[in-house]
Amino acid sequence: MLSGRILKKIFITLLIVSALVLFAACYTGVPLDADAAGNNDSGAAAEIGDKVITIDSSLPLAAQTSAATASAVFNGGGNVDTTSLQNGSVTLNTNLADKGIVGICADMEGGKKLKAKVALDDQAVYYDISPGEMIKVPMQFGNGTYRVELYQNISGSEYAGLYGEDVDISMSDANTPFLYSSEIVDYEDSAVSYPLTAALMQGKGSDGEILAACYDYVTKNITYDYDKINHIDSSYIPDIDEVLNSKKGICYDYAAVMASLLREAGIPAKLMMGYRTDAQEYHAWNQALVDGEWVTVDATWGAVMLQSGQSDEVVKDASLYSADKYF
Repeated sequence: MLSGRILKKIFITLLIVSALVLFAACYTGVPLDADAAGNNDSGAAAEIGDKVITIDSSLPLAAQTSAATASAVFNGGGNVDTTSLQNGSVTLNTNLADKGIVGICADMEGGKKLKAKVALDDQAVYYDISPGEMIKVPMQFGNGTYRVELYQNISGSEYAGLYGEDVDISMSDANTPFLYSSEIVDYEDSAVSYPLTAALMQGKGSDGEILAACYDYVTKNITYDYDKINHIDSSYIPDIDEVLNSKKGICYDYAAVMASLLREAGIPAKLMMGYRTDAQEYHAWNQALVDGEWVTVDATWGAVMLQSGQSDEVVKDASLYSADKYF
């Protein structure tokens, strides 16, 4: 008969293996888009587990108030510049540049793949662009002169440069971009995340309590989708409503949902991409600004722990994570 100590070691080993298997399946992509808009309908309801909660119409949602205003400014301001190119044009919208948000639209002919590059010094990210679509990207590296460039696919992984423009960014608060909706943290038109956020905020007196409530909901209500990871490609971007409705997702989805809920609650949140030291595959997690400090949150890991019958802390050890980009 096995001793209690041996059984405990076997259980812990199985738990670690299950977590590593999940992370081995994790997938995250690259593209991005950013803007914010909200819907403050009083009397809306959000499902929390098996309960339905009526939302207090007086509930403060700081991010949503600024979101609606920002959306109007972005769409109605006059800081829009269009440059004609040989086979189309590029439009740059800087109406929200002081908030760290810039819109890029490439209206090109030919049907070839397009990518935008946004760089500050030696930091750069690339975004897939569909012709005629305005993407709103965050200037997440802080203040400075950013370089925005457009590239068109030649063949394989080779892209030819078509356009370049410098954009000066001067924000009064460098955390502003992490309060806006983006292509991978896209809650702008969500019918689910806004009322859910409001319900989760009820009765919470601090950012830490709101973070804990969001983490608790996501880890207990979203399960890892092993089938999904085998049927997506590099163009995949999380659909917040689809994940919340299906209650299934991959690490990229967990991180996008967490960032959406926190940003809607007025808590700056980053979606991080990179690696965890005890897993080999690419991973996604979050950082949240709580009481003036950036803390590390990994809802995927928390969900695995819960599914294995173990409890887990909301805030993770930051030394276990290494990011190569964030949004």
